[in-house]
Amino acid sequence: MTESDGNAQYPVQSWDADVDWVTQVYDSPDEAERAIWRARNWVQAERERGNKVKAFALAGFHGQSAGGVAFGQRGSSALVQATSQRASELWQPISSLGGRASRVDLQVTCRCQSGAIAPPVDAYSTICRHAKRGRGISSKTLIANTKGGLTCYVGSATSEQRMRIYDKGAEEGSEAPGQKWRWELQLRRTRARAATAQLAAAPSRTSVVAGLVLGHIFTCGLRSPALGAAPLDLQAEKIDTDATDTMRWLSEGVRPAVDRLKGWYTKQELREALGLD
Repeated sequence: MTESDGNAQYPVQSWDADVDWVTQVYDSPDEAERAIWRARNWVQAERERGNKVKAFALAGFHGQSAGGVAFGQRGSSALVQATSQRASELWQPISSLGGRASRVDLQVTCRCQSGAIAPPVDAYSTICRHAKRGRGISSKTLIANTKGGLTCYVGSATSEQRMRIYDKGAEEGSEAPGQKWRWELQLRRTRARAATAQLAAAPSRTSVVAGLVLGHIFTCGLRSPALGAAPLDLQAEKIDTDATDTMRWLSEGVRPAVDRLKGWYTKQELREALGLD
């Protein structure tokens, strides 16, 4: 294997696919109260497992975290987050509490046959070739970490979907570099909500997660792992810019930044900077 094409695949010895991250926001006071109550119990369970309880802060939300679970409050709103194995276990209970998905990560992890070109290098070089031809994704990053593993980021860090292809075995320190690879699809906002809806309606979570990750790999024109699963398109809601979404952006993105500036500038100066006067 020396060069990617849309139809080539990596030979795979074994693989798994699952939800790897979920962040859910609850704007309704009733939903927020229920979510905080459940999340406190999950954090307490992590504490009883021996995980240290720490302070948690994200986008103006403040609360606690332990193990792979975190929660925070901001006014009458709440945020609950689960990562890694806890995301796999808790994404359904978290979603069932209501609210809206802010971020969902889906992962496919494979043991690939030795001798194949490293997927991060392959992806990076493929995107570079596409960019020279005036097509494909222009944003990409290739990183070599201190443990000998490689990571390729495909897409912008601020976009609604971004892929991370990396050496999971090297990251964990559990295997020699080049043995265990992960394709991780990060979805935010509208696409996170769409993925949650598809997962909730699916009889098989594994096949949907694998299909959505494969679908994005194919859309990017990259070589995929040979999973034997059908690629799926994300049934994303139409991205709109109506007043409700704009207000959410102001609340989640702009307000925390303004709060940090209050110690440096007067309210009048901040209003002028925002064009409110």
